[in-house]
Amino acid sequence: MRHLAASPPPARPAGPPRVVVVDPDAAARTRTTAMLVDAGCAIVAAVNSHAQGMVAARTHQPDVIVTDLGGGTILGPIAYLAALRGQCPTVSIVV
Repeated sequence: MRHLAASPPPARPAGPPRVVVVDPDAAARTRTTAMLVDAGCAIVAAVNSHAQGMVAARTHQPDVIVTDLGGGTILGPIAYLAALRGQCPTVSIVV
């Protein structure tokens, strides 16, 4: 029996980590975004709902997603995280 090794993820272009921020609270989203920019991250999207977060993740294929689980989703928080992981299997998700 022959075993195939998993392919490594594609190389990420050099530069700061690309981040999607998802938070329904505008003030929290603004603070989080500012903190990440100050830390050297590139914010590729800052959105206010899980649905918009799913679209942003699919569109931008970020390195990191910072998300609030209280954003309300018909999926529920665990299914939402699983759906994000399904779309972006190599992304780091910070809750």
